[in-house]
Amino acid sequence: MSANIEKMAELIGLEPVSDKIGYEVLETVQCKGYRRELIQYLVHGRRNIAFLLLPDGEGKHPAVLINHQHNGERNLGKSEVCGIAENPLQAFGPALAEKGFVIIAPDSLCFEDRRVNASGIDKNDEDDDWQHFLTMCYGILTGQTLAKTVIEDAMGAISVLNRLDCVDHNKTGCLGHSYGGNTTTWLTAFDKRINYT
Repeated sequence: MSANIEKMAELIGLEPVSDKIGYEVLETVQCKGYRRELIQYLVHGRRNIAFLLLPDGEGKHPAVLINHQHNGERNLGKSEVCGIAENPLQAFGPALAEKGFVIIAPDSLCFEDRRVNASGIDKNDEDDDWQHFLTMCYGILTGQTLAKTVIEDAMGAISVLNRLDCVDHNKTGCLGHSYGGNTTTWLTAFDKRINYT
């Protein structure tokens, strides 16, 4: 890391994330050309929930971390980018998995299955807004800023990909739209395991 990047990491308070992280499979669904697994894994004790899309076929595959948008819809995260709910123009995951990419699509803090008082894609607008506000306040009071948490959790998703034998670790990418684009921009500054965006 350059001196500037190291200083930014220090200011944000980033802590190192393990290079490889294991996960538990909660559910498996066979889709056209790929298998979709609902997984959970820990990053600094925080439970992360994601979809892992694994292309059919043997060999090494390129991989992509997809960071979801915000759009004021905290009930949507991984499900939107995996084509299960809402805007089909956000369904990057299936399009890439069908072309042979391994995909990891996690929920960001306070979205979909990482909400405090709700899970899944059902809306809970008023409570979702309040819980997001309380989570940010708690984070600020404890030194766990949103930027720190989001970047470390995204690094954790790359560490899950890094553990998979079916991934070509020289071809690991990252993408996102809106809030997910911000996550991608910040993550690529700090995580040099990412080869393309």
